[in-house]
Amino acid sequence: MNSEPAYQLLFDQNPNAVFSLDLEGNITLMNKQLPILLECPESKLKGESIFPFMLPEEMEDIFRKFNLAKAGATEKFRCKIQTVKNNQLTWVVTYIPIKIEETITGIYALVNDITDQVESELQLEKSVRDLRKILDASLDILCVINIKGEYVRINRQVEKLWGYEDWELVGKDHIDFVFEEDRRKTFEAFSQIKNGIELTNFENRIVKKDGTTVIMQWYANWDSLTHSVYASARHLKY
Repeated sequence: MNSEPAYQLLFDQNPNAVFSLDLEGNITLMNKQLPILLECPESKLKGESIFPFMLPEEMEDIFRKFNLAKAGATEKFRCKIQTVKNNQLTWVVTYIPIKIEETITGIYALVNDITDQVESELQLEKSVRDLRKILDASLDILCVINIKGEYVRINRQVEKLWGYEDWELVGKDHIDFVFEEDRRKTFEAFSQIKNGIELTNFENRIVKKDGTTVIMQWYANWDSLTHSVYASARHLKY
């Protein structure tokens, strides 16, 4: 592949943005996707440097990757891009050296635009944070127990009611915190839940961190998709 038409054919058939750079970082060839992503006409991109579209705080690492590619290495990295219309994108860029007769003459760049994916991840993270705040605001204990009976997640109300911090229970068998005389019926109830029977108004005693006991009323059901028990427990004061 040592001719411009051959490169252009490869570029045009690629659904992602693809372009080539000379050894100074100037754009020599591109497919139609690059101007679309950068919101800039092709005529204003060809012969110009790609680097002004990248964020200043990331340039040190980007230059390092570019120099490694110039030395013959294939480099893959993630970076942020500022378009002509000041929209910010997130790209995963792969630099591949272009060799002609064993001489590196430029860099072939393949772009995977993951902007939508990153936005979805940020929205998911926000949803998880919001849900965590809601769970922690509950006056009841809310928890997830896996198929082995271990706490996977529990809200912070456990600290107020049982005296434990949430991390002290995660990974531990829930039976270990049940008052000994109530363990058998609790184990049987847990077994029924795994068979798809919803648990309501089940009472047992939990041993708090200080050794005293507290009566809890449980509501729980089984999720066959995650193979987990989702439960809430309310403190009963008799």
